[in-house]
Amino acid sequence: MAQTLKDLEVQYVKVFINSIQELNIVDTGSVFYELARWDASIATYFIVTNCLGISVIERCGGDDQKKRILPDCILMKKSICFGLTEPNNGSDATGLQSTAKKVEGGFVLNGQKRWIGNGTFADYIIIWARNVDEGNKIQGFVVEKGSSGLKTSKIENKFSIRMVQKYNFLLLMLYSADIELKDVFVPYHNRLEKALDFASGANNILKHSRIQVAWLAAGVGAGAVEAAHRYSLERKQFGKPIASFQASQEKLASMISSVNAMILTCHRVSLLYQRGKASMGQIAMAKAYCTKTSRQVCSLARELCGGNGILLENHVMKQFMDMEGIHTYEGTYDINNLVGAREITGIAAFR
Repeated sequence: MAQTLKDLEVQYVKVFINSIQELNIVDTGSVFYELARWDASIATYFIVTNCLGISVIERCGGDDQKKRILPDCILMKKSICFGLTEPNNGSDATGLQSTAKKVEGGFVLNGQKRWIGNGTFADYIIIWARNVDEGNKIQGFVVEKGSSGLKTSKIENKFSIRMVQKYNFLLLMLYSADIELKDVFVPYHNRLEKALDFASGANNILKHSRIQVAWLAAGVGAGAVEAAHRYSLERKQFGKPIASFQASQEKLASMISSVNAMILTCHRVSLLYQRGKASMGQIAMAKAYCTKTSRQVCSLARELCGGNGILLENHVMKQFMDMEGIHTYEGTYDINNLVGAREITGIAAFR
């Protein structure tokens, strides 16, 4: 019976992955919002797989690459991840130190990557590196699991966005990985054909995925509000539910207003994106606003639950911790706001 249930769960996830390929960005954002209300790790897993993995091959790969890689990834026969961030290059994504050098039959990659979601088990790791033979342009290379010179290891002691064992339908854990590349050979047919530089490659993908992270942040906030609301109706102090006190009601109203504002922000920037009118600055500011606001919502939700709010069983603490990771990944709050301000002022505050 257990094996049968597990098979059904895996089949459900495969259907889910396949179905979201057909949705527009408002639809998929709504899906990630709903997933994040329940668990940010699950939502992050699907964003990495879909928006930072499958979408890269779909947008930056050639016809042969799409035929070879996409079917198995969509059906979840194989997994895929996105390797951009490095130990010494987080916000400075254009300053990557990983390199690719042409050799007979392909390229040799050297470098390190860090905080790579799904990187410990992915069958395909999309590595962004400088092609030293083409003016150090940042290009994409598909490194296959088991390649000689490739080493992946789990980053220990991470307390945000942890996928726990009970979510066994994915048959995996959402580990962030350290990746080391020492003379890793990548054949010519595994260089992404349409990722000619940072703008046409990695940045093109981030413009799409960053909107989904904003939706995810809104969902995490909504989940925290729901948990706090439920607790406030059940928890009694001074002979009545704490939901009856003015301070508690003010917190609930404030949190719900913030969630509504995040949803409207996500919806607006998604519609602009669908019409081809959303700039990177608008998208970056939407992500920054939603993660900052959701962080505040989670803090209020934890506060409303008092001492019991730090217990995982009341859910708000998990949302609180998960938001710390979301506030930083896909560009920190500060960098995303500066990307927006660069468009507003015409002056770049960083290189």
